[in-house]
Amino acid sequence: MAKGQYKKGSIKSSGEHGLYDKADWLKESQHHLLSAKMLRECSAEKKERIKKQFKPEDQSKSLAGIDELISQREAGNKSSILIIGYAFEMLLKSGLVSLYVDVPRKILRKDLRVTYGHNLKLIATEIEVPIDDDELDKLDLLYDWLTGDARYPIEPTNERNHTQKLRKVRHKFWDDEEFVDLQKLYDKINSFVLTIDASEDDPKSSQKWEMDGDGFFIYRTGGKLKNRIIVKYSKQQKENREDNKDSLRALLPNIVKDPHYEQYLSDNWETIKFSEIGN
Repeated sequence: MAKGQYKKGSIKSSGEHGLYDKADWLKESQHHLLSAKMLRECSAEKKERIKKQFKPEDQSKSLAGIDELISQREAGNKSSILIIGYAFEMLLKSGLVSLYVDVPRKILRKDLRVTYGHNLKLIATEIEVPIDDDELDKLDLLYDWLTGDARYPIEPTNERNHTQKLRKVRHKFWDDEEFVDLQKLYDKINSFVLTIDASEDDPKSSQKWEMDGDGFFIYRTGGKLKNRIIVKYSKQQKENREDNKDSLRALLPNIVKDPHYEQYLSDNWETIKFSEIGN
């Protein structure tokens, strides 16, 4: 195989590995979740040791090392939040891999980095995770933590509010109920992601059509998702300003050679979800 040809090839529905394999993304996600739980358990153990040292009957004992215990507890809490954020990211991106079957591998690589990045809410919306607004807000909060507060030093908005903001963020990281809620949300999303490929009562199918040699669109149906068209417009379509939903519909007779399939797509055009990729 010529150098670079593998990345230009399309993602297969089975037999892929690593970045192009949904199962590998899920495995990474589960490893991150396990690491986050282990850190949280370690932090809880430090919490009990701190409480024990402050018991009245132990007041005569030295409090040497208490600062280190507090520091260890804080480190465990903060790192557990960061790592569970990565667990969510890997989980949601495993769903994206399912959508990108038949798409060139190089486009998935680019879109993962450029289009989606750490934007958990955007990915969840794209793969149609059935969660409510409050749960989407939690994903937004995780995004803020992943890209800021759980990853870097606190950024104050003025010279005087650093301590106040630090206290507020630390309180969130130390909130064990918040961490439990995140685990419940993870389990909910995980249950859904496992159904995206197919199920006995809702099998997945797809059909792909090429356009001008460097464009294509895929019609995907089933797998618990709305029927959708995943489109990459060609250079010629962009130059002709035909890189839009209405123009693509007008071009269907020239692209879809099966008149019955073309008529079906045209009749259902307004109910089909569109995903534009590779830009």
